[in-house]
Amino acid sequence: MRPFTDRKIELLKTFADQAVIAIENTRLFEAEQTYTRELTEALEQQTATSEVLQVISGSPGELEPVFAAMLENAVRICVARFGNLLLYDGEKFRHIALHNTPQAWVAEQERDPVPPRDLARVLYSVPDTKGVVHISDLTAVNPNEPIATIAGARTLLIVPMLKQDDLVGVIAVYRQEVRPFTEKQIELVKSFASQAVIAIENTRLLNELRESLQQQTATSEVLEVISRSPTHVQPVFDAIAPSAVRLCHAHDAGILQLEGDRLQLVAHHGPMPTWGPVGQGELPIGRGWAAGRAFVDREPVHVRDLLAAQEDFPIGYKMALRTGQRTTLAVPLLREGKSIGCLFLRRMEMRPFSEKQIAVLQTFADQAVIAIENTRLLEEVQTRNSQLRVALEQQTATSELLKVVGRSTFDLQPGLRDAGENAVRLCEAERGFVHRFDGQILRIVAAHNISPELRAFVERNPITPGRHSVAARAALERHTVHMHNVLADPDLTYAANLRACDRPNSHHARRPYAQEW
Repeated sequence: MRPFTDRKIELLKTFADQAVIAIENTRLFEAEQTYTRELTEALEQQTATSEVLQVISGSPGELEPVFAAMLENAVRICVARFGNLLLYDGEKFRHIALHNTPQAWVAEQERDPVPPRDLARVLYSVPDTKGVVHISDLTAVNPNEPIATIAGARTLLIVPMLKQDDLVGVIAVYRQEVRPFTEKQIELVKSFASQAVIAIENTRLLNELRESLQQQTATSEVLEVISRSPTHVQPVFDAIAPSAVRLCHAHDAGILQLEGDRLQLVAHHGPMPTWGPVGQGELPIGRGWAAGRAFVDREPVHVRDLLAAQEDFPIGYKMALRTGQRTTLAVPLLREGKSIGCLFLRRMEMRPFSEKQIAVLQTFADQAVIAIENTRLLEEVQTRNSQLRVALEQQTATSELLKVVGRSTFDLQPGLRDAGENAVRLCEAERGFVHRFDGQILRIVAAHNISPELRAFVERNPITPGRHSVAARAALERHTVHMHNVLADPDLTYAANLRACDRPNSHHARRPYAQEW
């Protein structure tokens, strides 16, 4: 028993105070280090977020650079080995972006970017839960997961990209050792997932705006062509075909129009072969091919894969074998509920057209019908005006002829001469003859626009009723005779002699008239 002195007690108090100071210094130093580390991590996260936002603002309408920047920053800040970004279409995932992935995994995605549902069970659990998936050791949960067997992933973090309650895709980062991610790292990937959804939505809206503007521009261009070519429909067809290819992302486009009982190709744009040149290629009307069925059924026909539709579209299947087409879309041209043609698109790969693209093609089909109808109506108006003009000319000619007859009661020659001249003019002929029949022969009494040699021949060779000339047949048969080609009838020898007289330097013209006759 030996009590401590007051001096020693004071000394121990001093040591105690020093121990407290040391502890406090250590605590403050650790707190400062923790604060510095947290500040550094926060700064890194803010920098990464800022970089991604910069890429988003600098690449409007482009998702590839945005996804690449997100993956790169997520893998770096989360101290992961590699990362993937996949989009979800409601049925399956598809790899869109990869960062720092093993070469074996890159080769696998190039072969097939769609993960198999039966093996990638962890990945395909996300559409059901729509929550974060964080697995410390993937080989203990599903050793057959492709990302584990091919890329050697052990610890994984999958964060869903959600638009409201709809799954758009996922961002996944992986470590090849067992080392779970921290809560802060998980929150960082969540923020990237939210930014990815915003970028996707902004791109969708921007693309819709661009497509709408392109469609309006194309529609305006076609309408301008219609206004510039009111009497010709071909320029309209030639403007519609390339616009349809461009807006609908097709390989080619064609327009078919009803010609008799067949469909004729009247316009085509694109590198794919057709069944004949424009203006000549014809196909029968029928339901064995997409355009024929659209024409018959009077509604759009969309075939996703012609090579798989041999029974439904036997003709289309044969076309696909010859031309290489896979997906096709055909829209009928309808006028007052009746099909007058068809507008079709083709793709060489199996890639169905969207509802918007179908609507765009329908708009072009309507414009084609407007152009055809405008041309038809204008032609009808022009025909009617032409008929009225001809009728007026005929009435005027008849009136003038009656005046001549009235002034020349005892002289028929002026009336016959005017009758021949008016007949040639109103019938748009080259020359004309007026003959009188005396009961036995036809003699020329008037002619219009003939050479002296021709008149001399006709006067020296009066016509007897028979089959050797058109006038002789009219006298023989007592009705109108209309020959489309006098040289096609070997009995019409008189016509050949008339042609010979019109060629003064010909061999026939130098022969005597008697011998010629």
